[in-house]
Amino acid sequence: MLLNVGDYEREAERLLDPGAFGYFGGGAGDELTLRDNVEVFSRWQFRPRVLVDVGEVTTATTVLGREISMPLLVAPTAFQRLAHPDGEVATARAAAEVGTVMCQSTLSSVTPAELAAAAPGTRLWFQLYWSSHRGFTADLLAGVAEAGFEAVVFTVDFPAPDAVSATCARPSRCRRIS
Repeated sequence: MLLNVGDYEREAERLLDPGAFGYFGGGAGDELTLRDNVEVFSRWQFRPRVLVDVGEVTTATTVLGREISMPLLVAPTAFQRLAHPDGEVATARAAAEVGTVMCQSTLSSVTPAELAAAAPGTRLWFQLYWSSHRGFTADLLAGVAEAGFEAVVFTVDFPAPDAVSATCARPSRCRRIS
């Protein structure tokens, strides 16, 4: 039975080949941000409210002026087909089914047009790693707009190509970014 994040991580390690698991489970550089995130989230706790009327509770909220079912969006995750043959298409369909947004990674296994066609009705955003090749970026954004994506999310902290830390906290997960 999978009850918590650790259970899911162990199951992913069992199911995925080591390279794919290292990609999804690891962090950049020395993994400082990854460790900080785990530590910070470990302090969050649910605070149960007892003897309170819960007859009309909703998790719905608005993002960019449009309602979504919950204050959660699917963050961009690259190369999802490394984990499952349906990859981003399955993720987009799941996001649509629960009424939230999926943000497609620039480094997706499918093009924006392929994703939009395979998951009609899904609210889609696109994460853009800005390229120094302006023609590539312009063509990519034109495809995103043509596919009907609602928003573009810019990522500006992309590491230098071929960067890898010699002191990675989990050597089995260190990988060269290329």
